[in-house]
Amino acid sequence: MQTNGATSDFARDGAVLIRGVLSADEIARLTQGIETNLAQPGPLAALASDAADPGRFVEDFCNWQRISEYEQTLRNSALPALAAALMKSTTARIYHDHFAGEGSGHTTAHAVASGSAFL
Repeated sequence: MQTNGATSDFARDGAVLIRGVLSADEIARLTQGIETNLAQPGPLAALASDAADPGRFVEDFCNWQRISEYEQTLRNSALPALAAALMKSTTARIYHDHFAGEGSGHTTAHAVASGSAFL
């Protein structure tokens, strides 16, 4: 997979932004997964806000095998090959996934592959 210099940026900075990796269908699938995650939090979920806060901030962990939309994307999209390329490896294994969602519509999800995070 061509990373156009992102590999050295990742080695130096620990994170990179690479646009256009996921198709519109894959983004829609992940969006549905996020809705599922919010509606059915896992056993490690934590509500990181209280009733007085203007938004609802939720964190949840280790859901990629429980939420099919996450698993499908992590197994079948360009993300595994990209993670491996960024880590200069032939493989990437999912070590941990972390979902953080805010009621205002700002959502971040990331997975940690072999100890290195990719967004």
